[in-house]
Amino acid sequence: MRFSHGLFIGLLGVASPAYAVDIGALVLDVAGEVEPGLDLFDEVVVGTELRLGAESEMTLSHYGACDEISIRGGTVIIGKSDVKITGGSELARIKVDCPEPVALIETDSTNASVIMRNFGRVPAVPLIPDIVVAGASAKKIETLTIMRDDKEVATLPVKAGTIEWPAGNLFLSHQTKYTLVLTGDGIDHRAVVVADKESGGRVVLRP
Repeated sequence: MRFSHGLFIGLLGVASPAYAVDIGALVLDVAGEVEPGLDLFDEVVVGTELRLGAESEMTLSHYGACDEISIRGGTVIIGKSDVKITGGSELARIKVDCPEPVALIETDSTNASVIMRNFGRVPAVPLIPDIVVAGASAKKIETLTIMRDDKEVATLPVKAGTIEWPAGNLFLSHQTKYTLVLTGDGIDHRAVVVADKESGGRVVLRP
């Protein structure tokens, strides 16, 4: 990890085009047999039916309900506003701030600024964000670089889809835009976000 001292930092990321499918939940934990197979930080499309072994457990962050839900066994159908559990049990449900999905664009430094200006809403992130990288591409991502005015202000390692934010050293500046760059194994994906002190949800990066 490296970062510039004495800077209040806001993540940069641009709102990218909406996914063609309606994503309902993010996998936060899975143990045991689940069909179809799921990995940590996989996103699950609305309407998907998940079948858990009798002792299998998983925890989902549901985008529509803004809940983190732990489930054991049975069949789980991912709905737009909640989940439907049949033959299993809901172990716990915690109300959380709604997650903020951020779709990144595969690009290069020569055309990134042009592409980023072509989108409307800029995703809002907390001043100290909890960030994960979703999907199969997460395994290829090695670093998150935060840019401001084309200058690098921080580079953080990405391990198994998670980014450990340095406690007490790095803060995002309220109402400031930054460029977010995910790199690794030939990948260069970018997005723009604005730091907002009113935001509190987990930031889900979609390379």
